[in-house]
Amino acid sequence: MEGFGFQENVEIEGRTFKIHTGYHPDRNIAISEVFEYGNFLFQAHEKFYVRKSDKKPLDESYLKNVTKKIHLDTIDEIVVLFQVNEKLKLIRQPIPHFRLGKVFYVRNFLDEAIDNFKRAIQLKPDFIKAHKLLGLAYLKQKNYQNALKVLESILDIGNNFPDILNILGVTYIHFGKYERAREVIHKALDLKPDFLHANFNMGLLLFLSALNDNQGEHGIVIPSRIIRFLKIIRNHDQYQSAAWTDIFDRTDEILKTGDRKKIIEMLTDLQLRLTVHDDFNVIMDFFFLKFMYGGKELSRSEMDYYERLILEEGKKDQDKYADYWNELGVIHLIQCRDYFLKAMSEFENAIKINPTYTAAKNSLDITRHGKRGFLILLRAILK
Repeated sequence: MEGFGFQENVEIEGRTFKIHTGYHPDRNIAISEVFEYGNFLFQAHEKFYVRKSDKKPLDESYLKNVTKKIHLDTIDEIVVLFQVNEKLKLIRQPIPHFRLGKVFYVRNFLDEAIDNFKRAIQLKPDFIKAHKLLGLAYLKQKNYQNALKVLESILDIGNNFPDILNILGVTYIHFGKYERAREVIHKALDLKPDFLHANFNMGLLLFLSALNDNQGEHGIVIPSRIIRFLKIIRNHDQYQSAAWTDIFDRTDEILKTGDRKKIIEMLTDLQLRLTVHDDFNVIMDFFFLKFMYGGKELSRSEMDYYERLILEEGKKDQDKYADYWNELGVIHLIQCRDYFLKAMSEFENAIKINPTYTAAKNSLDITRHGKRGFLILLRAILK
């Protein structure tokens, strides 16, 4: 069976987003890609497991339905994000802005991400994570001047985190400030000697520092430290995608050419890609934003869907991250709210059928008394 797909333009605030979604029969996967002005922004994908048989053809209508679903879900996500963005302009709480900024960052809506990180910082000036991601958003835009200001401001607050020092070092490298870059990356490695990306960045820094104008265009020698850490990074779990495999393959090809200019461009570009790579999960962030500010109640099937996504994303590393268990607890609490309200409706139905049904009246009175406290609890946790 041939692959098939859907295409659609979405107009939001005078901008046009093109969504292309297709099912790939060889990979059993549906992929939805989003573009703006020809520039790729992000993709969503989902695997669908179908049993293949020579005797029975694949159910084409089923595959079209699941492909259409991810297509519509991707459109819905874009629409919801921009709707929530408008609503949050009136909200003076840092966490919602930070969550929305994270989703925008991962989806490459960088101007919107920057605006939300700035709002989060205005509301909570010592919000280190917001400072960090604001710096990364500027770095992703190659706005090195603003990235430098933001990242240096974190040091002014008095916080020396290895990851922030490493990002700052990369920013200095792209400014050509090699000595300052050496200082901060060295400090990052003092704090965390096995910091993979900082080790690679130090190798690249030493390599760039050693270059001089007398070297020719060919015959350049790549330090073993760069080769060694490139290999380790390539084998890391977070880079096991087709896109990253292609990037590393192209890097290997260019390194073999010995062409000085191309090698420097490739390595510094790879360094930037590795630094701004978003390896964090934003499923719960989007769920939270849609639940709190999406403008409509989430159905039970939607909540079950997000629960499944969170479970699937976290099953590999659930013992490493406290965030995984905290966010799973939050979504289960929200599901409890849904069942709580459903229970009230069912008690009311019982009374409609039998107005003298004492047990149903007692159950309804008790739940009504508990409703306010339950919703206060839920809002306090989600705030």
